[in-house]
Parts: sequence; C-alpha cells; structure tokens
Amino acid sequence: MPRFDTVSMDEARARTASPEQTGLVAEYRAYIEQLTPRTAGKLQPSEGENTRALRRRLGAAAKAGGKDLVVKTVGGDVYFWLKARRRGRPRKVAGPGS
Repeated sequence: MPRFDTVSMDEARARTASPEQTGLVAEYRAYIEQLTPRTAGKLQPSEGENTRALRRRLGAAAKAGGKDLVVKTVGGDVYFWLKARRRGRPRKVAGPGS
C-alpha cells in the first residue's frame, strides 16, 4: 500500500517545477528584491521573448516571494513596482449579526 502525506502547496510547486522554471523564478525574484517602496523596475524583452512572458514570470516570482507587485506594459517595456500597503486603521468589516 502506498504511503500518503500532505504537503503545502508551496512545497509541491517547488518540488515539481522544472530546473528551467526554478532558475527563471530565482532570476526574477532577484529583480524584485532590488526594489524599494520608492523605486520601480523596467524590463525589456530580449530577442525571441515577449512582454507577456516577462509579466508571467514576474507574477510567478512575486507570488513565490510573497510580494505584491503592480506590473504595467508600455510599448515593448514592462515596468513593475511593489504595491503600496495601506496605512491607518483597517476598514470595519460587518460581522455576524450585523
């Protein structure tokens, strides 16, 4: 009989990703880690790449790193920055019985 274990989704994704995907995510995470709240990044696709691929890789890297990104495409360039966190008191949420 096979042995069954549960694992987190992050672990499952990390262990089943191809080496190429793992390398790309690491590369794009490095770009994201260089950002500060007052800076943005800009990527230009190389020969044979398109902006859609860059956006997808940025999204995967941000998700893997637990970061929220804003990603915009202008012409052939992809701009990205950290999503600003809200300041102040959190909004009231209607609870049970409201």
